[in-house]
Amino acid sequence: MEQFSKLYIEKCVRFQEEIRELIGRSRGMFVDINNMELPKYYFLVGDYFHCPELMKPYEYKEAIRVDPNEIYAGVALEYYPIEKCIIIPTESQLLEGFAACSLSVDFHLRGKGPEVLLDRNIEYWIRKG
Repeated sequence: MEQFSKLYIEKCVRFQEEIRELIGRSRGMFVDINNMELPKYYFLVGDYFHCPELMKPYEYKEAIRVDPNEIYAGVALEYYPIEKCIIIPTESQLLEGFAACSLSVDFHLRGKGPEVLLDRNIEYWIRKG
């Protein structure tokens, strides 16, 4: 299982709209960041996610099964309401999102982990804002 820090999860929660747009575009979906409703099947099996209302601040899970309303995780297939879940992107997912949004990533940032890439992403969105 990928290791994400509590700080990284907090950043994903704080910048969930921007992350939704990045991941949505990389998956060929239009994501309106002003509309909190996610496109059908935005989440995929294998995605890491956090549910702020039902998990501890540092906790995240890997999606085992996804349907239009819930994400299932864990051996006991606990389920979480999809509209309350936030994707915790891996480094490769962020890189795919950058590419889909025609954003370049400095070569020296590759391989540094998702938190470094997300920080770069946040800088871009703030400048864009």
